[in-house]
Amino acid sequence: NVIFYDLGDSSLQVSLVQFSAGRLRVLSSAFDMSLGGRSFDRLLFDEVAAEILAKHKVDVKRDNARAAFRLMAACEKLQTTMSANPVAKLR
Repeated sequence: NVIFYDLGDSSLQVSLVQFSAGRLRVLSSAFDMSLGGRSFDRLLFDEVAAEILAKHKVDVKRDNARAAFRLMAACEKLQTTMSANPVAKLR
């Protein structure tokens, strides 16, 4: 039995298949159209924005659109880096 998963930018697909006697049989398949890489980017963004608000009293989400855009880009890079490394720094 093998599980294949595809965590895309905006969705998640998972399939459980069985290989036997040179044949492939799909046992189960599921998807979630609302969970994907962007979901993790948004969670990172919200967490970092809350930390910035607590430490520096600056609401990145509301006060500065340019800063919010730059923070989101940095969170996207961080999520990509964390896919391959257990520890990463936000830059």
